[in-house]
Amino acid sequence: MRCDGSLALPDQTIHRAAEKYARGPSPPGDACEPFMAVQDDAPRPAALTRILCDPKAWCAAVGVLAAGMVAWCTLAHVVYVYHPLPWCDYWDFVCLLPHYLSPDFRLTDLWAQHNEHRILFPRLVFLADALWFGANGVLNVLVSCLIHCGHAALMAVAVAAAMPRGPTLVVAAAAVVASLMFASQSVNLWWTFQVQFVLVYLAVTAALHQLARPQPGWWRLLAAVLLGCDR
Repeated sequence: MRCDGSLALPDQTIHRAAEKYARGPSPPGDACEPFMAVQDDAPRPAALTRILCDPKAWCAAVGVLAAGMVAWCTLAHVVYVYHPLPWCDYWDFVCLLPHYLSPDFRLTDLWAQHNEHRILFPRLVFLADALWFGANGVLNVLVSCLIHCGHAALMAVAVAAAMPRGPTLVVAAAAVVASLMFASQSVNLWWTFQVQFVLVYLAVTAALHQLARPQPGWWRLLAAVLLGCDR
């Protein structure tokens, strides 16, 4: 802008406008077309620049990194403290293992109560670990970690379904994942007997997720019922 109030254009812009006028007169009503055409050629701010200048985007990025760090530290702690020696309630399965491997074994034995629980699916994991991994508990721990990570992912999906898209959604989902993957849960991951503890929470969340649909069909209701029978 000059001192007299007129608009100062770059030499390149003036040159392009002159070339546009040299091609011939503009149609009536399009006197500003050459100038607008030149203005359309001007560079615009990139989307990446707008994102980098948005504080909400930075908060979302920090939230995702924090949640990833929490999950990584928890899983690293599980690997560090893992030990193949049975501990506490897992000795009950170790004592029953000879019976499970004997000719007297019946499928209904897997449905037998353990204290106040019927841990059918965890016993299947325990048997698979005994048959294929030498009963060292590696499969139990791996299954527990996968179930827990799946639960965190399902919770993030539930949050995403309840909120509009944007950085706020990312921050909320990251907070849920970080809370679920916090190290206070590590005992349920490295303890080889705890498969049913992480499994039941995933089943309840999945059942509620099915029932929370606007008009769940009969198959969603059936899925919710079956998920409620996990233990």
